[in-house]
Amino acid sequence: MRLHTADPELEELCRTVEAKLSAYNECDEIDLTVSCRDTFEDLEGATVRALRETYAVYRADVGDVLINRAEFFKQDMDLQEYILAHEIGEVVCKQVGPPVEEEPPPFRLSCDTWADWYTCKWGYLESALRLRATGYGSEYCEYLKLWESVSDFRERMLPWYHRKVSGQLNE
Repeated sequence: MRLHTADPELEELCRTVEAKLSAYNECDEIDLTVSCRDTFEDLEGATVRALRETYAVYRADVGDVLINRAEFFKQDMDLQEYILAHEIGEVVCKQVGPPVEEEPPPFRLSCDTWADWYTCKWGYLESALRLRATGYGSEYCEYLKLWESVSDFRERMLPWYHRKVSGQLNE
């Protein structure tokens, strides 16, 4: 795994995450540039408030991770690590796939959800729980704790995911 950055603020973070994820085979082929933008206000598609306020985004078309400086550096270092690891989880999901054979849509989880599963596997469960409690809620966090059993995780998370994408969750 190799993370490239020209941003001195990101150098230590990239080396720390590289070291932590080097033990996991699914990360072996990851070669990714990580860069910052002052804000995501002018990012394509940033008309959606959630995107403007997000911490980071993996841009598959460009093949990089873009950090939202205005939001990202407000977080503690452990959450910054988790956020970067989550974006790497998105890369793994798109390049390697989820850890189980997925059914055809609509009976599958998003790469975003599988990215959280990967971060839990990689040792970021506590950070995931801290960050996801606010935006995703306690039910999602309870299901994240099931990460060690992929089948239990998927079975419990799938109905939650369908409620979320259909707008039925208020948490």
